[in-house]
Amino acid sequence: MSSPVKIRRWEFSGDLSESLPNALPQAISLETVNFHETSLELFDDYNRSIVSKGFALIKENGKFQLVSASDLSSIPLEGKGCRKQKAVFWWDFEQNEFQISLKNLLKLRAASPLATTTQQAQRYNLRNKDGKVIMRLLSESWLVSDLEIQSTLTAESLIGYDAEAKSITKRISSLDDFDSPSKTLAWKILEAVGSAQIPLSPKQAIQLNSEQSVHDAVSEITRTMIDISRATEAGIIEDTDTEFLHDYRVAVRKLRSVLKLIKGAFLNEDTKRLKDIFGDFARKTNRLRDLDVYLLNEQTYRSQIPDALKPGLNKMFSDFQKERSLQLRSIRRHLKSKTYQSSIEAQRNWLESAASSEGARAKLPIKQVCSKEIFKHFKLIPKTGVSINDSTPDEEVHELRIECKRLRYLLELFSSLYAPSGIKFVSKKLKRLQETLGNFNDYSVQQEFLFEYIESQKNLDNKTAAAVGGLIAVLNQSKKEARSLVTERFSEFNDRKTALVFKELFSKKGGN
Repeated sequence: MSSPVKIRRWEFSGDLSESLPNALPQAISLETVNFHETSLELFDDYNRSIVSKGFALIKENGKFQLVSASDLSSIPLEGKGCRKQKAVFWWDFEQNEFQISLKNLLKLRAASPLATTTQQAQRYNLRNKDGKVIMRLLSESWLVSDLEIQSTLTAESLIGYDAEAKSITKRISSLDDFDSPSKTLAWKILEAVGSAQIPLSPKQAIQLNSEQSVHDAVSEITRTMIDISRATEAGIIEDTDTEFLHDYRVAVRKLRSVLKLIKGAFLNEDTKRLKDIFGDFARKTNRLRDLDVYLLNEQTYRSQIPDALKPGLNKMFSDFQKERSLQLRSIRRHLKSKTYQSSIEAQRNWLESAASSEGARAKLPIKQVCSKEIFKHFKLIPKTGVSINDSTPDEEVHELRIECKRLRYLLELFSSLYAPSGIKFVSKKLKRLQETLGNFNDYSVQQEFLFEYIESQKNLDNKTAAAVGGLIAVLNQSKKEARSLVTERFSEFNDRKTALVFKELFSKKGGN
């Protein structure tokens, strides 16, 4: 028997048993074959990364599949080896095409169950006057808590009966009750349970206008960063994935950066209070984030040292895991505490009514002030980087990294004020330099972290000491390699075209 091929899918309303026979020629009979009902869970991460890319991660009868978001059945890939009931990561599955695809979609995020839906499927055969099956139909109804979300009919043709299938498909399409699906099934299910909203990125959430005052613009950015950080708190407390803490720290860092880089929005004492409070919030999470980074990269670190040394890392990573548990408990208490809750809420409320706190540049147009700051920090990068060579002290390289980060934050937070094409060009140029500087810094920090671990251990066994020492040596070599690329990446950034675009966008003679 030939395999059916899906040729058309409709969304329909009304009673299929009444409308469908009207679409069939008299010589064609409709045969009810079998009915099937099943329940499945729909998984996705905090950012809805899977459904946004047109896929859906479903769990049915204990098995995971990656399918099309449009119908929850097409192009299926099966995941194997995972027995988790709740949040899952790509590395929880055996290596196959499913795992590779899920890794590209989720990266470091966890997919959690967001909705449960029931599928009711009824199959039909269409037979000609000779009794031969010329076409098959699949009717599906999808329910959430007994509420029907969508009903669809899928036509499947059989080899040798293409003409008949085309004719019947055309007749069905002409009926008023049948139309092309207006939205993917996965989105409809998420909407039904109130989980369809995608959290906005800072770039999406912050939409400024050129004449907005410095005071109003900085207030808006600061409020937005508080809202973004607060939205991550539940994920940190539940320990869903480490990206919640990362996002929290980035939001707090951007909040403090805008206060530091766009001075004069508020009175000095208010600016200092905000920076100090949120600086304290960020510092409380430093150790947990450091441990997360090491534990996330455990397999990478193990792969970088000889096989004979790898068992020596067991104790270190065991120690890191135990300390992480302690740090997580501490952060949970902190985020749940009345002190934290009242403090962050008080700052958010203050920003809603901060009109009386006006600094020296509070009433100036934000684009005028922001352009000046961006162009100033852009010009500082060549001044800092032009003298860097192989013998330059690490501290000067770190200063270049910090200056690049300041410029990146300004470009990200105020991108809505400028032409997207220009922002995209300069951001891409800056990113390449910043990634190299970031790698250099990461290797430096990681080495220091491991040195501190060795110094903190009493009576460290030789096996562990040798393994950690070997890893430090590898990180030192990686640091040297990143360091050797700094001059090259700086030259790529510090070219005439980049300078002209920055001048056009941000200088008084250019964009202003």
